Amino acid sequence: MFKNEDFKIAYNHLEKSIKESEEATKKIIENINNSLKIAKSLGNQNLKRYLENSLVLLEFQDIIAQRVKKVEDFLKKVDKIVDTKDLKENLKEFAWEREITQEDVDEILKRHGL
Repeated sequence: MFKNEDFKIAYNHLEKSIKESEEATKKIIENINNSLKIAKSLGNQNLKRYLENSLVLLEFQDIIAQRVKKVEDFLKKVDKIVDTKDLKENLKEFAWEREITQEDVDEILKRHGL
């Protein structure tokens, strides 16, 4: 699909991010819905209200997916029109091939007190 390997790698990272985010969001929504059922059965209106507000906040997933899709489309267009031979060295600095590890995630969470 791509002439330039760096664009292909970047695109694959975007695709993977969308899929992982969608999977996580689905699980969070499922957990919230299960918690809502418990809150309703217990008659806990405050907890029910917080959970319903959390569901509304999760609508960000769709917005993020739309933005990432635009970046994917942009990469496809750029790959078709730009002579990437001149960009090769500049693109290497991004190290697209490096995957994010669990240690990276743990460090980010730790910095935010989680």
